[in-house]
Amino acid sequence: MRMSSCTCSEFLKLAAQIFAKRTVLENSERTYVVGDSHKFLERGNYRYGKLSDFTGLVTDDHNENWRRRAAELGIEVL
Repeated sequence: MRMSSCTCSEFLKLAAQIFAKRTVLENSERTYVVGDSHKFLERGNYRYGKLSDFTGLVTDDHNENWRRRAAELGIEVL
């Protein structure tokens, strides 16, 4: 869904989802991002957190650059 073409009700639903995800992220002791490696460079419609906000990254990627970048941020890669 592109923000420029969404209806008011779609926007409110998306805003509620972002708020819920951000609230869970802020109130969790440990958080993980789960995603396959081809999504690392894609841009989405919204962002609710930065990579550095998470404890770990669960992925199929074995690229040493991503592992090094995660390690620099103190993020465990599984």
